[in-house]
Amino acid sequence: EALVRVLVAAVCATDIEIMKGYMGFKGIVGHEFVGVVETAPASHAHLVGKRVVGDINLCCWDAASCGTCAVGGARARNHCPK
Repeated sequence: EALVRVLVAAVCATDIEIMKGYMGFKGIVGHEFVGVVETAPASHAHLVGKRVVGDINLCCWDAASCGTCAVGGARARNHCPK
């Protein structure tokens, strides 16, 4: 885990669908952001002070343990419920 100070965030159509219940998500919307890494584990210390972006359209690709992504087909990399 790293602590990221968010500088800007966007609310998009996906966020609006999430607020309507899409994928059963419970949390804070505004998944597209730019920020600066404030703290990081020693193994990733080189990231401290770097500008980073965040996006929900990625998953762990761990279909063997999750089983969900293997079912997702062509959209397996998008909107992983895990």
